[in-house]
Amino acid sequence: MRVLPAVLVAVAVLTAGCGAPQPPAPPPVQPLPGTAQIWTRTEGWQQAPAMPAAAAQRRWSVPVPAGARTAANGTGVVVLAVPQGGGTRVDRLDLATGAPRWSVTVPGTDARVGLDGWARPVVTVEADTTTVLDAADGRVLWQAPRDQGDSVDALPDLLLVRSHTATTAVDRGTGARRWQVRHQIAPRDGALVVEDLAPTAGGPGTDGVADPATGEPRWTQQNPLFTDVTVVGDRFVRTADVEPGPDTVTAYDLATGAQRWTAEVDGIARAEVTPLDPDTLLVSGGGEVGLGAVAVSAVDGRVLWRTDRSPSTVLRLDGAPWAYREGDHAVTVLDGRTGAARQHQNAGSAVLAGGGIYVTDGVDVVANGLLDLAEHWRLPGVGDVYGLDPVPGGLVTVVGTAEPRTLAAYLT
Repeated sequence: MRVLPAVLVAVAVLTAGCGAPQPPAPPPVQPLPGTAQIWTRTEGWQQAPAMPAAAAQRRWSVPVPAGARTAANGTGVVVLAVPQGGGTRVDRLDLATGAPRWSVTVPGTDARVGLDGWARPVVTVEADTTTVLDAADGRVLWQAPRDQGDSVDALPDLLLVRSHTATTAVDRGTGARRWQVRHQIAPRDGALVVEDLAPTAGGPGTDGVADPATGEPRWTQQNPLFTDVTVVGDRFVRTADVEPGPDTVTAYDLATGAQRWTAEVDGIARAEVTPLDPDTLLVSGGGEVGLGAVAVSAVDGRVLWRTDRSPSTVLRLDGAPWAYREGDHAVTVLDGRTGAARQHQNAGSAVLAGGGIYVTDGVDVVANGLLDLAEHWRLPGVGDVYGLDPVPGGLVTVVGTAEPRTLAAYLT
């Protein structure tokens, strides 16, 4: 074997080091936020399930038979609904073990199953009959033909069920009906609002504030044809899609209906309002290009910043406001104070999880931080994810390209 002189070896090493420039090192991974809250229109700010700092582990799995449905939410409620005879068996699964905590059979097959409410969730099963079960123990809170109520909102003390002609309030503790009114009543951040449609096509509708004790309106106003209302603190806020323009956002006193301010926010169409902080509101349009979002002062309606695409979710991470948008295989995170954006391209779909996002690509699930958009850990070989929900301590996912599938929990 021929031995090279030492000087030639040194030259070879130096030459190799002087080749094509190396890509810059990725930025350091930031710690995940300590606290994460998410805004819900019905119940205001709620604690979001935080992404674990370390990789989760597969703790259990159960089969999802053909025709079965699953549902899970950030409170840790996991439900499996399986067709059985002429009905549907609903199982609430224990998050830690996957074993049933309770099972109830309800009328109807080919049923849709969903979860409503954060403070006290309910399970809604919709077939020809709508059945609402208390997620804690499986008690039937409501059961009636679907045309008598197919829209459900769960509050800590009330269950609101709406049909096309009425809203019924059910006491969560006793199951007794508290009241029924011929208005469309919806919860908004601790208050109840009236959202009555126009009595004639193309005419004005009515909105306002309802009394929680009776469901009857405390005050109402006529509104334009295309509007949306929400409650933020002590403000009743209405957005209006005005043709030919400009679109507007108007704040009223929640107790009296007296107008506080109005502002022009043209180019957002029918929009929703979300608080970024006590002094700032985000007015978000439909999400398409051209239907953007505007941040306005909650005090006087002054426009503070704009973006050309609407975020889908507003969060508080360690108390600071952020807005999140996912679409076209890209995630965008907006600083709620300035509107400055950070963007990250994904290979697959993304699911928001408190201070992070879970990205699926058909093989792995990757946990990225929301603020650094960097990989923190991954679950290799999970497979083709059909559905994924963040839960306290990790995630639950339905895996499989076709029925039957598998429901699995990955927890720390």
